[in-house]
Amino acid sequence: MAEEKICESCGMPMHSPEDFGGGKPGNLHCKYCTDEQGNLKDFDTRLEDLTRFVISRSGVDRTVAVQMARENMAKMPAWKGYFEQNGQ
Repeated sequence: MAEEKICESCGMPMHSPEDFGGGKPGNLHCKYCTDEQGNLKDFDTRLEDLTRFVISRSGVDRTVAVQMARENMAKMPAWKGYFEQNGQ
């Protein structure tokens, strides 16, 4: 069995080619974290998208969802530098 690939931006498992950013197996980021070409979207865009996802899945209010999204992103390799640079 092939090693499961996990998006380095949000943690989503990527199984099929369509799951990978730009439809490119081997991309480190998933289709939700990238633009059509497979390039990683900016931090603020991903934070907003992930916040909406958390609200839709857990029903928490926006303030809690933002905090949950930020905590998740802080653990991801794609955003490590962002949090280090911004002292967060």
